[in-house]
Amino acid sequence: MNRGMRETRARRLRTWGAKEGGAYKEGKAGADEDSESRFQGVTKGQRATRSVQEPISSTEKIMPLGVLNNISAIYAENNLNQTQAALQNTLTQLSSGSRINSGADDSAGLAIANGLQANSSALTQSSANATSGVGFLQVADGALSQVTNLLNRAVTLATEAGGGTLSSSQMSAADQEYQDILTQIGTIGSTTEYNGLTVFSAASNAATSSLTFTGGTNPSVPISGGGAPVALGAASGAGTTASPYQWAITAGDTLSGSITVHSTGGTVTPLNSVLSLANYQGLASSNQATATAAAASLQAQIQSDLGSSGSTYTVSDFAGALKISSNDVGNTNAEAITISANTAKQSAPLTTTLTLGTNLTGNLVINDTGDGASQSINVVTAGLTGLSSATQGTETAAATILQNLLNNAVTGLKATTGATYTVSDTAGALSISTGSQETLTTTGSTLEASTPVSVTLGSNDTLSGSILINSTGGSVGSSSQTINLASYQGLTSSVAATQNAAISALQTALNTGSGLAASGSAYTVAVNSNVLTISTNGSDAMAITPTAAQESTQISGGMNVYTSDGTSSGSKNYSVTVGSLSQSSVGTSSGSSAAGSSTAYNVTVAGQAGTGGTSAGAGAGTSLTGTVLTTQANAEAALQTVTNAISAVAYQRGQVGANINTLSAASNIASSEQTNITSAQNAITATDYASTTSNMSKFEILTQTGISALAQANSTQQMVTKLLQ
Repeated sequence: MNRGMRETRARRLRTWGAKEGGAYKEGKAGADEDSESRFQGVTKGQRATRSVQEPISSTEKIMPLGVLNNISAIYAENNLNQTQAALQNTLTQLSSGSRINSGADDSAGLAIANGLQANSSALTQSSANATSGVGFLQVADGALSQVTNLLNRAVTLATEAGGGTLSSSQMSAADQEYQDILTQIGTIGSTTEYNGLTVFSAASNAATSSLTFTGGTNPSVPISGGGAPVALGAASGAGTTASPYQWAITAGDTLSGSITVHSTGGTVTPLNSVLSLANYQGLASSNQATATAAAASLQAQIQSDLGSSGSTYTVSDFAGALKISSNDVGNTNAEAITISANTAKQSAPLTTTLTLGTNLTGNLVINDTGDGASQSINVVTAGLTGLSSATQGTETAAATILQNLLNNAVTGLKATTGATYTVSDTAGALSISTGSQETLTTTGSTLEASTPVSVTLGSNDTLSGSILINSTGGSVGSSSQTINLASYQGLTSSVAATQNAAISALQTALNTGSGLAASGSAYTVAVNSNVLTISTNGSDAMAITPTAAQESTQISGGMNVYTSDGTSSGSKNYSVTVGSLSQSSVGTSSGSSAAGSSTAYNVTVAGQAGTGGTSAGAGAGTSLTGTVLTTQANAEAALQTVTNAISAVAYQRGQVGANINTLSAASNIASSEQTNITSAQNAITATDYASTTSNMSKFEILTQTGISALAQANSTQQMVTKLLQ
């Protein structure tokens, strides 16, 4: 209830109350004419009674009139602010065209829309990438079309020259034009480019180098050491701290026998410490830490045996100098130690250094003569080639096998001598030793280490020429075999399956037939990190004589087309290649000789391959090497070759066309996916103008009414000033 209504009600009460009490004077004149009209048809008593007795409803509760807080204005202001914010958001949607302009508008929708935008961008570029690939292939197709035209002209010339109606000078002229055509084909192959990318794989202008083979020798493996054990002999010094007993021990030798350390002149009964040096082999180690640890162990044993004498004993071993001394500080009587019953000896092991990667052949004969018993064992090393392996685990395993052979209680050296033998092999350093005082020798050994023939090849290079492999020293004498490298081009391939097939084919060729296989040895071919090796398990010495063996670094043509929808699962690579079209000189032109030109002009087809992309078998390809039109017979042969070349080019163009269709389809698919994703993104983010304009009208009206309500609420409170007048 506002202030005007309350004042009207108060006037009515005053007027009608005065009338009923007889004090009605000027009330009628002051009463509001508008208010009086509302009570017509009602008696004065009824009106007075109703005015006095009518209760005020809860909704009409009279609020106290004050100026501290204008609650109505606060309500009106809050509603107006909310309306303004909603109107601003609506105008932003209308002006931007997007329903989501910040994360506060729709966080889930924003995340989905951004993901779809990334997919759309990736697909747009993927379509462009595929279109570029189509352009690349169209350039290749155009170039091959020109090659076909040139070859058709070559057919005409060969047919004309084969007719037998041309004179010698006319034949030379026809051949000259024919050779020019082949040169032009080679030029097309080497110069055709797309955006700086070489279109055709070509060998023209490639870097050509001779193949250099190394290895193939079969030297004998020298074995040193062994022989009878050498006594350590009497120790120098007096056994005191100032002058300790000292022996010189050769690093790497095996210790055997014992020494006895006596304690004399002390306060107790003389004591003895018997030390078996076989328990302290580390004293002869070349590793200082190992030698020091063995000396500490020996010192602890002496101290344990002689410690009751009251003295302290010290043992050290540095660089093979073993020292033992006592310290008698604190004793009443001076004490000294002596050495007796010295049977200690050191034995040099049998040692040799093997070249890693070589193949061991022949026999290793080990003789043991000592302690009155003699035994010899003949070890065939064919089963122990791991001793020269470049892999330490393989070396160790082979050393363990040899050690078990020597220690076999029935067939080994141990069966007669009773000694225990140790074999170690680290990085090719082979050592054979025994802890007993035995005499080891290798009289009669025929151990040899055959080095494989090796050559480093370039990845995907073109091989030409041949090699002659000679094998000497085998079980049946010498043998040889010529290998035409062009038949094993896969040896340089970067494709594992292709390379393995070439390796298998070459190895089969070496081990069959009447060539190297006649030596009685087996040959192994391997390629590791582009290094080709040929090795044998026999005692052969191989030598390779290259015959114009060369490799050419081919100019690689093609391009990679990548398409993606922005996810790893939706990505594909299309490796686009169009084979080779090349010209490579393998000799000098002989002009009009019967043999004709020795320049090779190759039209070959490598096919296409790709991860998730195109795949086609390779065309056979055609080489126009040596084709000339100098005689009728040569012209007829050239005609057949050129016809085959036309077929090869047609095959290539078919492959190019198929790949154009594939990439065009990839581009269309990417475009279609991009359209659908854009549509989905639009459904999430686009502004609904019909609904949003309606909201704008609503919020504009609410803004106007809110402003009016706020103005009315503010003006109502200003009436308080009238009470102060």
